[in-house]
Order: sequence, then structure tokens, then C-alpha cells
Amino acid sequence: MMLALSAWGSVAVSWIVVFASVAILAVRSAQRGRRLAKQVPEDQRRWM
Repeated sequence: MMLALSAWGSVAVSWIVVFASVAILAVRSAQRGRRLAKQVPEDQRRWM
């Protein structure tokens, strides 16, 4: 079944997909960074 959207509807859906994708990327990057930071020995952590 196809869903008919107006021009503004498809623009809104596109923006939602873009923002959701960026949010997921940011969350996953932060999670990976935290996980990798735990592997660095404490005496080599320059940012802390």
C-alpha cells in the first residue's frame, strides 16, 4: 500500500529521517568513544 503525501509531507518526512540519522550517529559515536576510552591506561589519558 502506497502512502500519498503532499509536497510538504515528504519534506517533513525527509527532515525527520535526516535528524534521526544524525542523532543515531551522535549517540553511537559517543557510546563507542566511551567504550574505547576505558581501554586507554589512566596514565596515558591526556584529556582527563
